[in-house]
Amino acid sequence: MDKKGSQETVTDDKKQFNENDVFRENYANEVDVEDAINEYHDLQQELSRLSRQISVGPNRLENGEAIEHEFDLNEFLHGFTQCGEMLLVLGRPGSGCTTLLKIISNMRGSFTDIKGTVNYGGVDHKTFAKKYRGQSCYNSEEDQHFPVLTLKQTLQFALRTKTPGVRLPHETKKEFVQKILYLLGNMLGLTRQMDTLVGNAFVRGLSGGERKRLSIAEQMVTQSTINYVFQKTTVATLYQASNSMFNLFNKVLILDDGYCLYFGPVDKAKQYFEDLGFYCPPRKSTPDFLTGISNPLEREVKPGFDPPLHAPDFQTYYLQSPIYSHMMKELETYEKLAEMGHPAEEFKKAVEQEHQKRAPKSSPYTASYYQQVKALTIRQFYLQIKDKEALISRYGIILVQAFVTASCFYNLPKDGAGAYSRGGALFFSVLFNALISQSELNGFLLGRPVLEKHKQYALYHPSAFYMAQVILDIPYALVQVLLYQIIAYFMMGLNLSAGRFFTYFINMFIINMCTNGFFRFWGAITSSFFLATQISGVIMTNVFTYTGYIIPYGSMHPWLSWVYWVSPFGYGNKAVVVNEMEGQIYSCEGSGNSVPFGPNYTNWDNKVCTMKGGVPGQNYVLGDNYLKEVLQWDVKDLWAPDFLVVFGYFILFTAAIAFSMEYLSLSTVGTLTKLYKPDPFHYFIEGLTVNDLTHLTVECDDQDLFRFTPPQGQTCMEYTKEFFDSGATGYIANPNATFPEQCGYCTYSTGEELYSTMYKWDKNNRNRNLGIMVVFFVFNIMALCVFVYFKRKAKR
Repeated sequence: MDKKGSQETVTDDKKQFNENDVFRENYANEVDVEDAINEYHDLQQELSRLSRQISVGPNRLENGEAIEHEFDLNEFLHGFTQCGEMLLVLGRPGSGCTTLLKIISNMRGSFTDIKGTVNYGGVDHKTFAKKYRGQSCYNSEEDQHFPVLTLKQTLQFALRTKTPGVRLPHETKKEFVQKILYLLGNMLGLTRQMDTLVGNAFVRGLSGGERKRLSIAEQMVTQSTINYVFQKTTVATLYQASNSMFNLFNKVLILDDGYCLYFGPVDKAKQYFEDLGFYCPPRKSTPDFLTGISNPLEREVKPGFDPPLHAPDFQTYYLQSPIYSHMMKELETYEKLAEMGHPAEEFKKAVEQEHQKRAPKSSPYTASYYQQVKALTIRQFYLQIKDKEALISRYGIILVQAFVTASCFYNLPKDGAGAYSRGGALFFSVLFNALISQSELNGFLLGRPVLEKHKQYALYHPSAFYMAQVILDIPYALVQVLLYQIIAYFMMGLNLSAGRFFTYFINMFIINMCTNGFFRFWGAITSSFFLATQISGVIMTNVFTYTGYIIPYGSMHPWLSWVYWVSPFGYGNKAVVVNEMEGQIYSCEGSGNSVPFGPNYTNWDNKVCTMKGGVPGQNYVLGDNYLKEVLQWDVKDLWAPDFLVVFGYFILFTAAIAFSMEYLSLSTVGTLTKLYKPDPFHYFIEGLTVNDLTHLTVECDDQDLFRFTPPQGQTCMEYTKEFFDSGATGYIANPNATFPEQCGYCTYSTGEELYSTMYKWDKNNRNRNLGIMVVFFVFNIMALCVFVYFKRKAKR
């Protein structure tokens, strides 16, 4: 709307009242000090909300820029919806709409404490979460889907896990899936998009609106009893909504700063606030009017009225209103009917009928565990086969690495030098096949948001998701190991016996599967890719250092030799080396391979091999003796314990990951945002900032001042005395100014006020911060010295 149109609207609005009446807060440059303070706190709250969103990024966390913030919902927040009703929650950003929706949808993991009760037709929230989790679905603002799947594949998977056990007579599961797909496609206008990739910011696919409709379709597939939809469309929360959409709802709940401004029928909400003294312009929609009630710069007050202006006052007025009394009587009636009708028992029977044949009746999951793994395996196959770039790059790297490694150890001779080089060739083969599994960590963590959503929808057990990944790992790992072995094994001239070839293959395969589990384990128990890679990388470096090749067991320091015994890669490396060298004969003929050597020393009865394990009088060394003397390895340990230990670690990692995914919360909310505290750089930045800003005087420019007009007969300082006495920060730039001159308020007067208010930092913690940084640097220097020491020790 242009400026002229805006002025005409204001003029038309004024004509409805006396000509001399003036709207309070109608002039942009003239607001009272209470509204300035109110808006200042709103701005702080919004910045805090943004900082929490930004804090998900690890870089922001490392710099200590995220501020932990606890949000309280008021204890007088009451509400209910009856069967078949829809409730709309309205509020400005930061008012508590999302918080409320997460609580009533039973997503409680990110909250420090929740008081009060949420009742689902006679079922308490703990029982509901345990047995009926999938009956309450929260559709968030972000659409979380796998981008490389098509729309049809996404819905087919959800339907396979939610196909009810009781269907129409003679209707198969496949027919049921096809029927629901057809209905959803026509209902939501997605028929033409069925074979289109879902897509994301990097993969071309569905548009934003189509992706949102896909999220709604997926939510409908769950057949949930209660649905929560954030910001788009039974409970929904909106920041902006049209009148036509608003009128579709039965009840509306208006929030501000966690306080309840109104809860009641939709058709009475506008009249309620108009009766309080607020004015709704003709061209303004009812939802915008209701949302703007909490904004001092947006609401308009009728002359002669003194309505509430702050959230607590709004709630007080509401609790004393006839609408509140009516809603509480309606709630009481509803609860009595619920007690008499026993809806919880009927609900339990209806949910149990949905369960498939072998699915436990007490479980929130519709499909049996086997059916879940089957559906997940099919989806996992689509995910991997469609990510062609990752497959091509993975197998391409394997081929390149196989040629590079084989060229370094090409056609190894069977003498003393060849025996040592064989150990190196096999060690690097194990190392490479293990380290390439680190790429699994990225894909594992990228799928976490989708997994978290599906866990809340009760589509499948999180452990079933991992079991499907393990099943699909088997063919991919077989191909990976076979490609590497066909090239490297023959080029390096390793033992050509068929039994040795396949023993090498089996051991390399199980090492690869074990390493997949190792990296995914850290992805399952940590909250970010950064943490998982750092922890797993450090551990991997140390365990490979103590496999027995870089540092033989006899040369290890006693206090770290235990790493050799607990490392699965040590046992795996030992198995492939023993498999290669057991029974192999290494010749000692040739210059420099015996003592003494020369033209006149031809009688082996008077010579001995220079290779470890040699016996006086023999012109060869048996591989068994070499392994025993150099590495203290017994060839009898090939299958037990070596192979069995690696296989046991694979089972252990599989069980640990399945357990972690099943019982540990995967959500980053409430976890990532609290990681900045242990970060030493947080304290470093805090120390520097506090030291620099303490005793520093802050002065605001004219454009940074909050302007307001004091009452007649009072100076700016006299008018704001109570405001500053209450503990407010800042200063008045012109304290002696009087009406009609405007007062200028600056938010901060000293640097100490700035960092103590915005970041909750304290100058008294400067010594503590310095101490933490000193300890951190000393620890890192000591760790570096230890690492260099062992590296030099290994070279000797």
